[in-house]
Amino acid sequence: MAVVIQFDKFAQKLVETTSFLLGGRIVNIMNKDGYIIASTEKHRIGTVHQGAVEVMATGREVCIYPDEVERYPGAKEGINMPIIVKNEVVGVVGVFGNPDESRDIANLLKVYTEMYIRQLTYFNKQEIEDEIRTELLKFLIYGEVRGQLSFEQMTDMVGWEGTAPYVCVLMKVGNHEDHVSWNVNMRNLLRQFKEMEFIDSREILYGIVDDRLVVIKSHASSGKLQSFSERLLELTEKEFGMAPVIAASGIYEELKQMPMVYQGLSLMAEGISSGICYMDSREGMVDYCFQYLFQNPLMQEYGERMYQTLRRKVEPKVFAEYIQTIEAYCESPDNLRIVAEKLLIHKNTLAYRMNKIYDILGLDGLNSVCRVIQLRLLLHAGQSCRPEEEQGGKS
Repeated sequence: MAVVIQFDKFAQKLVETTSFLLGGRIVNIMNKDGYIIASTEKHRIGTVHQGAVEVMATGREVCIYPDEVERYPGAKEGINMPIIVKNEVVGVVGVFGNPDESRDIANLLKVYTEMYIRQLTYFNKQEIEDEIRTELLKFLIYGEVRGQLSFEQMTDMVGWEGTAPYVCVLMKVGNHEDHVSWNVNMRNLLRQFKEMEFIDSREILYGIVDDRLVVIKSHASSGKLQSFSERLLELTEKEFGMAPVIAASGIYEELKQMPMVYQGLSLMAEGISSGICYMDSREGMVDYCFQYLFQNPLMQEYGERMYQTLRRKVEPKVFAEYIQTIEAYCESPDNLRIVAEKLLIHKNTLAYRMNKIYDILGLDGLNSVCRVIQLRLLLHAGQSCRPEEEQGGKS
């Protein structure tokens, strides 16, 4: 059925293009029932071509010479050939003129039409598989099935074996301001995956969900996950011209854990500017914990209060300097020498500046861990406050 539908859609354009190349010669395409579905003589579309009926019945070409036209109602002088796809006759092409002189032209049109249908059928199949694969992914990460197919039917159709253990990988890239370019780059990237056999559909389920590439990998191991993530980073950076954010989960034995895992990866990815972060690493869990903390309204309000307190207590130039210092400090809180070098200041200057910040925010008596937590809350609040401040400055 899919072949016939696609066949009908492109047939008229095909006959018009072919007729132009053949100097205006009459060209017809008939369906399996012998009806003309496309013709350079448009008034004939929808009528029965008896020559095509005979082709469909015998599977062989039918030549109609001038003295035989009366035997074939709805037909004219010419040659009619079967369109064969996967050993099935799916239609007929007809070219007007002396059959002996038109055979080469008709055969060329027949071969071209068959190739075109095969290509359309292939891409149609790929589109359907991509849609089902995406629906299957959404079912696993959201726990919802919107279509009529069951989980077992979807896995069979896309060829995913889905054998434990599993890992989930989430990748986001770019700011999506140019959606057209983003879509082109992502399509190119997915095509590379298939051409390079980077993704084995039996082990890997992948698709675009919420403008992010989501992958669930079966037969998972730590070594495979690392090599997969690094290769994904390399290919994506090459295609987009920028490093993506890749968040990779730990290894799980049950698919029912995927909604929880996906939610965790989504949170963790918000705290990464680029590169790979593994959820089961210390850094990954810290990023996840902070992002989880940032979602709490009370913590958001507390961070905003600290941000506004610091902004109110110092001059704008000093405030910008303090924010830059806090950012550098939170990246390497255990090594003040690295922080000072990054800021291009002396270590003693850094210590003095941090003590001033602690004094203004009331963090003097806290240990380093508590200070980092509160300073990161301040920075996160600043991300939402700064656009509003800039907008207010413009107005």
